[in-house]
Amino acid sequence: MPNCLILSDASNHNSMIEGIRQSGSERQIWRHNDVAHLEELLAAAEPNRPKLIAFESLYSMDGDMATDRRICDLAERYGAMTYCDEVHAVGMYGPRGAGVAARDGNMHVST
Repeated sequence: MPNCLILSDASNHNSMIEGIRQSGSERQIWRHNDVAHLEELLAAAEPNRPKLIAFESLYSMDGDMATDRRICDLAERYGAMTYCDEVHAVGMYGPRGAGVAARDGNMHVST
């Protein structure tokens, strides 16, 4: 996606970080689970620029969970897309192990 700005949580695992690097897109790192910092970065970005927020639902190294609904609300407000990696949550959360978004009733949220 030309001119896409990727906003990545500081605690994303290495495979996500490497994928972001390999994309060649500009990236900005927001403090882990700090949606206020994420909003600052989104507000400073050009409004019409494509933006992608990359985060994990469950951070396996420390057991933190993302505030996925708040992140999706910010994405909608600032015209961004989201990529939520559920790899550490699948099989553990939600109906039939579908993950945190399913557990929290957020599977319908699309940005």
